[in-house]
Amino acid sequence: MEWVLLALLVLALPVMAVAGFFMALNARRRIAELEQRVSLMEAGLPAAAAAPTTPPHSADESAAAAEEPLAAAPQAATPDDTAAPVFPPEGADTATPQPAIAAAVAAPPRQSLEEVIGTRWAVWLGGIALALGGLFLVRFAIEEGFFGPTARIISGALFALALLAAGEWMRRRDAGGEATTVSLGRLPPAPVPSVLTAAGTLAAFATAYAAHALYDMIGPATAFVLLGAIGIGTMAAAALHGPWVAALGLVTAFVAPLLVSSADPKPWPVVIYLAVVAASAYGLARLRLWLWLAVATAVGSGLWAFVIIEASFRNHLEAMVHILVQTALVAGFVAWDVHRRDADEEAAPDPVAIVMLAGFATLAAYKLQVAGLGAGRPVFAGAMLALLWGTALRIPSVAAVGLAGTAVVAAAVFGWPLASEIARQSVTVLPGAPSNPPLPDALWQLLVLTIASGAALAAGAFLRLVRTPVIAPVATGFYAAAGVAGPLALLVMAWWTVADFDRSIPFALAAGAMAAAFVATAAFFKREMADGENRSARFGLEACAAGAIAAIAAGLTMVLDKGGLTVALALSAAGAAWVTTREPVGTLRYAVGVLGVAVLGRLIWDPTIVSGDLGSIPVLNWLLWGYGVPAASFGLASVWLRRQKDDQVVALAEALSIAFTAFLLITQIRHAITGTLDAREPGHLEAGLQAFASLTLAGVLVWLEITRRSLVIRIGSYVFGASALGMAVLGLVMAVNPLLNRSELVGGGAIFNTLLPAYLMPAIAAVVLSVVARGRRPAWFCWAALGLGFVLQFLWMVAEIRHLFQGELIEFSRPTSDAEIYAYSAAFLVMGLALLAIGIVRGSQTARLASGVYILLTVGKVFLIDMDGLTGVWRALSFIGLGLALVGIGLVYQKLVFGRPRQPPAPPPALDEGPPATA
Repeated sequence: MEWVLLALLVLALPVMAVAGFFMALNARRRIAELEQRVSLMEAGLPAAAAAPTTPPHSADESAAAAEEPLAAAPQAATPDDTAAPVFPPEGADTATPQPAIAAAVAAPPRQSLEEVIGTRWAVWLGGIALALGGLFLVRFAIEEGFFGPTARIISGALFALALLAAGEWMRRRDAGGEATTVSLGRLPPAPVPSVLTAAGTLAAFATAYAAHALYDMIGPATAFVLLGAIGIGTMAAAALHGPWVAALGLVTAFVAPLLVSSADPKPWPVVIYLAVVAASAYGLARLRLWLWLAVATAVGSGLWAFVIIEASFRNHLEAMVHILVQTALVAGFVAWDVHRRDADEEAAPDPVAIVMLAGFATLAAYKLQVAGLGAGRPVFAGAMLALLWGTALRIPSVAAVGLAGTAVVAAAVFGWPLASEIARQSVTVLPGAPSNPPLPDALWQLLVLTIASGAALAAGAFLRLVRTPVIAPVATGFYAAAGVAGPLALLVMAWWTVADFDRSIPFALAAGAMAAAFVATAAFFKREMADGENRSARFGLEACAAGAIAAIAAGLTMVLDKGGLTVALALSAAGAAWVTTREPVGTLRYAVGVLGVAVLGRLIWDPTIVSGDLGSIPVLNWLLWGYGVPAASFGLASVWLRRQKDDQVVALAEALSIAFTAFLLITQIRHAITGTLDAREPGHLEAGLQAFASLTLAGVLVWLEITRRSLVIRIGSYVFGASALGMAVLGLVMAVNPLLNRSELVGGGAIFNTLLPAYLMPAIAAVVLSVVARGRRPAWFCWAALGLGFVLQFLWMVAEIRHLFQGELIEFSRPTSDAEIYAYSAAFLVMGLALLAIGIVRGSQTARLASGVYILLTVGKVFLIDMDGLTGVWRALSFIGLGLALVGIGLVYQKLVFGRPRQPPAPPPALDEGPPATA
């Protein structure tokens, strides 16, 4: 414990020193600003003219274009932000300057290329030349052997000090000359002091490194401290010399530990050193409003986290402390200090701070996947959650990081090596003690972490929403999501880790208790809403209602077996939709959609519902339970949701109900015929029944559209009609046609056989679809359905006749008798006459045209096939029957169809006559 306190003290002292330095520098700037205000007031100018000006010690304006304020700084940067305080002084006069003063701060004129090259580039190139010249001088001295190692190091140090002194002298000289009289918006022509200072710091860094790496004049510890001090000092000088010096200092500070080699490397000094470097950089970034410096510091600290994680494979404490400290620094400097004065109702999300904190949360989750953390795992995960969740609750602009804290704990639970840790523990039962051993310590730690984290998330969100009636909508949504989805996610993750998604009554009871808590909280928020305008309570009500539904679904999943997940989610969706009819909670509508997508994904992942164990009874099996319940649930949900409004959620519920109904019919047909749902090729019976189911669904959807106008229903009818057409053409007509495929055998009796459901039933369904769709679908849809029915009926009739003469094998390659050939002619003729009779009785031209097709088929067959293929009495009977039929058809058309004489039109009346008399 003593060394821990000592380490904290060592860590705190440099941080406090750096913070004190920046506080003193800020106070010095404010004093300079006040002195300027007093001088202007004494000169008779208004105080408003005293805009923050460049202090005497600033010479970095040449890089002002590279400076950018922190994303959510409390105030906008002034034209010369080098002297702008973080917050304006109390009571500062912010009135608009008078015209005389405004003219003094006019925009600077555009600089020419000659001016840019002569006043800026020359200076920077000169600074680089100075640094290289010093290096070349040292190299020349080494090659010629002029000086010994000590003299070389001393010369390098003196050269660095000379450059630093020159830079400081020029900065002070410029501050006392006429350079300060340049207009406030104009950049100085050349940052000579900054260039000299940068060259001096590089020379000092190279000298210290050479003293350690080349000449072994200083040890690793001294070199580490010296290099780090140079880097931190460079960043401190950047407060006077601009962002380029800050970038140089940051790079040197982060690179310094990599340049020091040691036979026994220890991560602890690096962790403390990086904390000091990061605190200095964040403080400088906050003071000067340099967003890029804060982001670069976070990136460098994150990269170092990977190095420390890989280096501390034996003792994991260093990596966890580093991640925790760096997260705290980001939270303090980038979130708390920037947004501490923001009003809750006006807080806007800060994406930079959120991304930075989420990045360190990701590093923590990565570290928590490592085995061997022991008791440090729950402590580290809990500390990260407390830091992130506390920051989110205090600063609404970063409310989203509450979800990042939840993800850290979930990662800890997910990566918990529970089985290995339990196996290492020896649990002994004393004589006379109960036979059930106590729970292992690893399991206790996991459960305590899960329960405590879930309770902290829920309680924090509840108190935040109750105490602050009006918060920015985005932040309120994140609070509600973390307080509801967080505990649920942790419960499911613990169930996965402990029970591996197996049935667990204790976890189901925990889910039920969570659902009851959400219901009670929702009732509380409803009472809060009744007292007055409370936007936070509204968010809380909707989130808790959705959480209760989700908890019930999770509990049913944890306790049910064989497809219980699918059924539980579907029933939860129906329950959520029913609740909306009693209390119009907006999130429950979207919860129905989310549950529907989850059910659909579950069925796509395992279409058999129960991994193949469906049962042997047709229809009454797990398919009816797994597909029928979701179809009915989402159908009812669409009806209940439509009572409030007809939106995309209603359309999704309708689509899911239709899809689950189709899956139910398809899988039931497959299971009834094959007994399984494997990928074997279907036969003509299965293909026919699938086509019949698709045509029936299409007809039902067309009929439903009479009372329910819905784009989903319309699209569904087209989809099922097209699928039926595809299965009929590709399957029944070509691939599995018994007339063309010898492997397709016809089973059953003479009439009631597999041909009846495979061809005749789909034909009847197609004709019914064409009748129902008339006037409700385009003409091509109706004609396509009618044509499909005609083709399937024709194939059924041909296959049935061939089955009567050939048996179960009806492939056309077998020989055909004269009686069979005559039977086809007779059947075609009878079918044509029957359709003609129907057309006459019902006045249907379509039926009469269909009869004409059969008559033409009969005529063609008699004259082309029967004349040559039949012999004897069969050929005579064929022509006699055809002749009598054609004469009779002609007589029918003459007497019944076109038998009524047409009366000629009456002549037009004469001009002097009235209209003709009517009989």
